[in-house]
Amino acid sequence: MSEAGAVAGHRGQPMAVQLISLLVAGWVITLMVTAAVVLLLPPPQQPAYRLSELVAAANGGPLTTRDGRRLMRVRQADPPPRGEPRISNPMYTFMLASDYGLVNFVQKVTEICRGKAYFTTPFTLGQYLLMDYMNRKTRTIH
Repeated sequence: MSEAGAVAGHRGQPMAVQLISLLVAGWVITLMVTAAVVLLLPPPQQPAYRLSELVAAANGGPLTTRDGRRLMRVRQADPPPRGEPRISNPMYTFMLASDYGLVNFVQKVTEICRGKAYFTTPFTLGQYLLMDYMNRKTRTIH
């Protein structure tokens, strides 16, 4: 073959064959890396207890699990006194929405934590409703 023919002609494999072989090689490497990860990493740990076992134990059921491990049920005679704070740092929540489900959720969580919740909407940013569960007060602030 002359130099003019070598420059004008193709050297080696056609472009489509090169592209397909590159894709196949990438796929094979991906499979090998995936297989190495699956085989070399330890399997995920099973949960310590099944939820059904915990629910049964809480409802007075057996205190042994499927593995033979024992659960411990602790009951308090009385709930904590009403005057004692449950947590030392109160929770402050600012809510910028008017969805009733979210409002009820924030009210319940703030009441449980004995914190303060500020409610407003995008249309009334200058005004908000303060629900203070620390002092058991509710007021509107402009």
